Amino acid sequence: MENSVLTPKGELALRILIMPSDLNGHGTLFGGAMMSYLDQAGAIVAAQHIKAPLVLKAVEGINFITPCFKSERLSFYGRIVKIGRTSITVELDVYREHMRLEKPIHATTATYVFVQVGQDLESAEIQNKELPTYD
Repeated sequence: MENSVLTPKGELALRILIMPSDLNGHGTLFGGAMMSYLDQAGAIVAAQHIKAPLVLKAVEGINFITPCFKSERLSFYGRIVKIGRTSITVELDVYREHMRLEKPIHATTATYVFVQVGQDLESAEIQNKELPTYD
């Protein structure tokens, strides 16, 4: 799916500008930096829905579709796809944009699972189990 242009699904959760400190030795976005941003975006989507503290439980998968470069803007879109007793699963899509590109390019997909926690940081039951709808 090289250079694919798709319509984002879900809600915009995070937007960042790739800085030189985010780059690896090849001059592209370091995978660990992308994973950190995905964690933040997923947590924002999940927390807005359950309105409670949560922690990352698992990364079910990441697909780095195209490389991302310095000074590009990344937009992170997330949607909740599953809510269990204590966990919430968020699918994420990342789009890269450069001032010279006409349309955003789909760069990365991922699935992150979060767990709601109580004050003791033990898992807690999620009260709002209704899946949101997205346009």
